[in-house]
Amino acid sequence: MRRRSSLDAETFGSTSSDRLDPAEPESLRRLLREYGIEAKQGRGQHWLCNPALADDIVASALPARSFLEIGPGLGPISSRLVGLGPVVAVEVDPELAQVVRRTAPGAEVVVGDALEVDLRTLLAPLPLPRAVVSNLPYNLTTRLLERFCAVSDAFDFAVVMMQREAGSRLFAKPGQSARGYLAALLDITFTVRGTTRVGRSNFVPQPTVDSVVYALAVELPPTPDIQTLLKAAFLHPRRTLLSNLVTGGVPRADALDAVNETGLSPTARAHQVSRSDWLQLAGRLHTRMS
Repeated sequence: MRRRSSLDAETFGSTSSDRLDPAEPESLRRLLREYGIEAKQGRGQHWLCNPALADDIVASALPARSFLEIGPGLGPISSRLVGLGPVVAVEVDPELAQVVRRTAPGAEVVVGDALEVDLRTLLAPLPLPRAVVSNLPYNLTTRLLERFCAVSDAFDFAVVMMQREAGSRLFAKPGQSARGYLAALLDITFTVRGTTRVGRSNFVPQPTVDSVVYALAVELPPTPDIQTLLKAAFLHPRRTLLSNLVTGGVPRADALDAVNETGLSPTARAHQVSRSDWLQLAGRLHTRMS
C-alpha cells in the first residue's frame, strides 16, 4: 500500500491554507472545537486520527477512479479521495456533512441514511472502475454489507473497516462454525484483496476494541437464486444442509439429488460449504426446480 508521502502531492498539494487534514490529531481537535462536535456513541462515532493509516485505506481502494464513501465522518478519507477522482459521500449527520464540505472540497456530500438512499443511483454516473469505501458503524455493519452485496453489480471494489470481532465472523472460512448466511454471501460476492489490522489507539475517542480493514474486489454479484438458497440453508444452523433445504420448500428427492451431485455429504452443514459448491448447488437446484 502507498504511504502518505506518495499521496501528498496528489491529494493535498493544491489545497488552500484553510484546508485541514482531519486525520491529523491537531487538525482533528481544531475541527471538533470550531464546529462544537462531540462523538455520538449511539452512532458509533470514533474519529480516525492517523494520517498514514488514512493513506493506506485510500491506497487499498485503487485502481478505482471514482468513489462512494458511506459515513465519511469529518472527512479523513474523503479529503484524500478527492485528489484521485470523483467522490460522493453519504453522511447521516448534517453537522458532519458541513465539515466534510470543508475538508473534502469537490466531493458531492449527500445528507441521508445509507440504509435508505438509492446507492445504485449515486453510483451510476461515476466513472469506472468504482469503489465503495466505509468505516462501518458496529450496529449497522451487517445491514450495510447486505446492501453492498445487493448493488455489487454497480461497483468494482470495496474497502470496509469494522470491529475485528465482527470481521472474524463475517469473513469466516468454510468449515468455521462462525460462518453464517452473510459470511457465505460475502464469500460469493467478493474476493478479499488484503486485510489490515487497526489498533484502537488510532481513534478519538478510543473504542474498547480493535478494528480491521478489508480490501475487496467484486467477484460475482449474487443472483436471487443464490440468495434464496443461502437463506434456506442457514435457516437452522444446527441442522444439516439437506434438512434446511427441505424445510425451505425444496422437495426432499430434489434436494438430496442436488446435494449428492454437488459432491456434498447429506450430513453436511451450511457453514461447511465452499463458494464453488454453493454455485454448483444453486445451479443444480435451479435446473430441477424450473
